[in-house]
Amino acid sequence: MAFSRKKLFALLAFLMLLGLGVTLFQTYAEEMRKSGVKMSEKSGVVGKIIFRDENTWDWIADPIEIGEVEVGMKIDTEQYAPEYWRYVNEKLKNYQVVLDDLKYLKENGKTWVLDVPMKRVATEKIENGVMLDIARKFYSPDVIKQYIDLLSGKEHSFLQLHISDDENFAVESELLGQMVENATFLNGVYKNIATGKSFLSKEQLRELVSYAKEKRCRTCARDRCAKSCDSFAQSLSKKRVVCCGSSCVVG
Repeated sequence: MAFSRKKLFALLAFLMLLGLGVTLFQTYAEEMRKSGVKMSEKSGVVGKIIFRDENTWDWIADPIEIGEVEVGMKIDTEQYAPEYWRYVNEKLKNYQVVLDDLKYLKENGKTWVLDVPMKRVATEKIENGVMLDIARKFYSPDVIKQYIDLLSGKEHSFLQLHISDDENFAVESELLGQMVENATFLNGVYKNIATGKSFLSKEQLRELVSYAKEKRCRTCARDRCAKSCDSFAQSLSKKRVVCCGSSCVVG
């Protein structure tokens, strides 16, 4: 008899919990119906993320378009967060859209904005980077991408390409007559026929910069054209390169 009584109490408790769950579900469904957002369809509301200075409320960066949003959708704002700023509210790193965010927007088609207040942090930082001297020892675009992959995900990462010395200028140059049209091409690498030295085409360089940007790795190129272009040009055509600032003339 005692066993049957326990089973009865367990059954009553289960039914009470079930009834509570049904009631909560019906309330949620009714709220969504009133707001015009059906559980079986998207909201039709377009969302944006705006990072703001907590003190001035000015934009830190341009708004981030995140497309159509719906109730329950999780937004990873951390992937868009600007450098040297930290969250005032850590919960906004991974924000979940709730009904109140959208209930007043579906009818008039306004854009929903997630404002993320941020606080400026000290700019002193430890940099993680690599300098590749592709003028002295050339690296193919595929190998350079492997270095970018190694730097990806590291804080304040950068890749510096040293593109010139007195023996080589490792980038396509109209000024020096080093163009892809008059070079050999093998295994993804262009080679200057006159010097036998390899170089990156303009298109390859643009592709590397774009690839690094996707991997959140800064890129920069360093050259000493005022000295190295002169020696390199003389080895090509016995002419001289005269440079003033960023401008050079072959003469």
